Amino acid sequence: MTDPTRQLALPGFAFEPAPRVEAPKRPKALRKFGGLPDSLFFALRLDSAAAYDARQHALRLQARHGLKSWPRPKSLLHVSLCGLGEYNGLPQTLVEKAIEAAGSISARPFEIEFDRVMSFRTCLVLAGEEGAGGVRHLEQALGEALEKGKVREPSRHFMPHITLIYDQTIVPPERLRRPVRWQVQEFVLIHSLVGQSKHIVLKTFALGG
Repeated sequence: MTDPTRQLALPGFAFEPAPRVEAPKRPKALRKFGGLPDSLFFALRLDSAAAYDARQHALRLQARHGLKSWPRPKSLLHVSLCGLGEYNGLPQTLVEKAIEAAGSISARPFEIEFDRVMSFRTCLVLAGEEGAGGVRHLEQALGEALEKGKVREPSRHFMPHITLIYDQTIVPPERLRRPVRWQVQEFVLIHSLVGQSKHIVLKTFALGG
């Protein structure tokens, strides 16, 4: 094979190959879906039996309505109480203030029940009105404590629900033959690694009267 450098070399001229220029590296995205990667919120977690029931409802609805998205894993199923925002890194001062405020409230254990499914924004959720009185009282008390501690402003709207599947498909409302229910004994402060499907419990608050 002919050497290309010899083909280009002329008498009296030295051939030098052009220097290799590497393409500039793109900065890494903060997370898979864009935005900020650290979310903080207070929530109720389901016990093992309730999480299993909720997951079974999700799988049944996914198959019936041909939903393309997969149901959320049992470990991520929860009822959001109060959101504290999204950040790039864990804001330790905010966490400490939130823990102090949440520790000041007093509430008794209660039973919670979700008896229907419905589409809410871009997701399919479990919801309930009659069986959600206890969580509404807890959310109100927690919101007032966070406002007093200057952690966050009070929430104007609160609909207790459990997100089963993120999907754009609109599913008709349906009442469940077997509601999802459990006894709430605690609530938690969660650090969510957004886009990684991972929740880290920063603090657990027992309900004790």
